[in-house]
Amino acid sequence: ADFKMKNKSAFRTASDLERFLAQVGEEAAMNRMRMDSQWREIIVRQHVLHRDKGVRVSFVVCSDHGCPDLQLSTLDKLREEAVDSTMANLSVELRQIVIGDCNGLDAEGRIMLHPSCSVEEWLAHIRAIDWAASYSRKAQVRAIREQERAAARRLGLTFVHAREDVEHHS
Repeated sequence: ADFKMKNKSAFRTASDLERFLAQVGEEAAMNRMRMDSQWREIIVRQHVLHRDKGVRVSFVVCSDHGCPDLQLSTLDKLREEAVDSTMANLSVELRQIVIGDCNGLDAEGRIMLHPSCSVEEWLAHIRAIDWAASYSRKAQVRAIREQERAAARRLGLTFVHAREDVEHHS
């Protein structure tokens, strides 16, 4: 509801206030149902991409990419044939996409794509990735995570998390 109280007489009676609150409540409930429906659709589309194409997609949590409409349109772009055929040429382990602030590889070797880029820009980025470096980074991260789990077990903790710049020594 668009409410601007310009003077104290905006609600002349209690029933005016009741009508206003009922209207605001209805609009809030409708917005909530619309948002819930969009989030469910995002989850379904992510699942379908994983089930049908072996592609896992996640979104960096930030205000620019948190909009359900943007996430839905980004998931639609990922289903395009050109992206599908490019991703099909990658091993399943490499078919992890993070929609974030840039095109690149994240600290764990996952493909990062910016949602505002075109499909052609995404494809050029994916084709230019140094896959040997990505595999190496993934192996290094797995080894670090295993060391973190082992350290946590030895210390009786739920988890231990090392900084990203910690070197791995076997």
